[in-house]
Amino acid sequence: MPSPDVTVIITFGEPVALIHTEGRPPDRFDALASGLSSEPVIIAHTGFQHGIQLSLTPSGARALLGVPASALGSWAVDLEDVLGVDYRELSDGLDAAPTWPERFAILDRVLARRLVMSGDVEIESRLSHAWRMLVSEPGHPVRAVADELGWSRRHLTGRFVAEFGLAPKEVARVARFHRSRTLLRTAGPHRLADVAALCGYYDQAHMARDWRDLAGVPPSRWLAEEVFPIVQDD
Repeated sequence: MPSPDVTVIITFGEPVALIHTEGRPPDRFDALASGLSSEPVIIAHTGFQHGIQLSLTPSGARALLGVPASALGSWAVDLEDVLGVDYRELSDGLDAAPTWPERFAILDRVLARRLVMSGDVEIESRLSHAWRMLVSEPGHPVRAVADELGWSRRHLTGRFVAEFGLAPKEVARVARFHRSRTLLRTAGPHRLADVAALCGYYDQAHMARDWRDLAGVPPSRWLAEEVFPIVQDD
């Protein structure tokens, strides 16, 4: 589903198969990094998927992967192309480790070293502030963000696309959708109208339209049909 996070997936066993809606053969990855997108991605599987998934902020992607979110695009790239020589150490170590604590220790070691070596790769402070406003404050107008920074909307849009790969309006839209999905999934039973209000939608119909665009289904159908939970190993 669309979200304001950069996604990294490292599989054990079967690769991840991403399906093209236009009918081309699926793209298969043993490990991938995916940028920000306002479209869902269909993953084919046999009923069992085993691996590690990381959700990174755009700042985290810069620090740990060494590239802005925009460089990853809206689809997916092979993680080896991003991590270079560090990927082989990470992949071989995870394959050989017999327990989750050992796997996480290897992941921490490789990523911590990349963090130390990355140096000063922080996103420019005003751009980071604009991101936080649009992602953490549902319904925050893009023009108000631009005015607060002293930028034109055109300049703000150009900076966002260059750094994040999405325009400010799309970032706000994806963040609002992600917040609504999180509330529906984790906060117990909610009336759809209440979730719409909490997330900054004009009304329930507005939320339903966004869900159809971003998820392919209205929220009521997703709630009824969501049957693929993530199970974490203790």
